[in-house]
Amino acid sequence: MIFYDRFHSDSAYQMEHIIFPLAGVPAYDSLRTEDWSWEKEQWVLHRTFDDRGGTFRRNWYNVNSVIIEKISDSSDRFTMERRWVKMGGEWQLIYYKEMGF
Repeated sequence: MIFYDRFHSDSAYQMEHIIFPLAGVPAYDSLRTEDWSWEKEQWVLHRTFDDRGGTFRRNWYNVNSVIIEKISDSSDRFTMERRWVKMGGEWQLIYYKEMGF
């Protein structure tokens, strides 16, 4: 998990490993049906996962070489999702659904 640790501790490295505009869904509009993307100028740096004393859990899935990371609360009501893919030998963030309903 060297990449993952560095992604969350080195802001320049993080920005270099995100494909902007980044597809996803903002927290305030999780029922959005139209396309949405995060722009580099609005990006808020991500930090290392914190389970908040067991309140949140993280699961990983590999779907056709796309690594899907899902974080949710114990009720599965609040969720966050990121998708990662290896491009040119480097991991890249290609999708981000912000924590929300």
